[in-house]
Amino acid sequence: MQSTSGYLYLLAGAAIAWQSKKIDRVTLSSTEAEYVAMPLPLKEGLWLNTLLEETKLVPNQPLLLHCDNISFIILVKNLKHSEKTKHIALKLQFIREMVQDGKAKLVHVRTPYQWANFLTKSLPKAEHLECCAQAGLIRT
Repeated sequence: MQSTSGYLYLLAGAAIAWQSKKIDRVTLSSTEAEYVAMPLPLKEGLWLNTLLEETKLVPNQPLLLHCDNISFIILVKNLKHSEKTKHIALKLQFIREMVQDGKAKLVHVRTPYQWANFLTKSLPKAEHLECCAQAGLIRT
């Protein structure tokens, strides 16, 4: 399955960083697609968190990563490796370490409330405008 990955970071209700990118490899499932895609927004978010801490704009707190794939969240929290996931172990290990160290926290957010959806899929006009409004890109 070839898919598009996207992330959106908000500060005070406005987008401060975002990206939409075609995943450069074919994945076998949506869970694997999350594994492949998650390190990029995680690294970007950790960098932003460090910047905000150093400038004293935001107190030190874990980075919240919204994810609509429950299987992915369970697999990150599960320390066991399985035959189905051993080929993606390195990226998974990075994500697990950040979660275990308290630097990041995966939060399940249902698909309709993923405000980065407009970066990854074609949406009906009303949903697209809602995502843009929630990202602080347009006024409602």
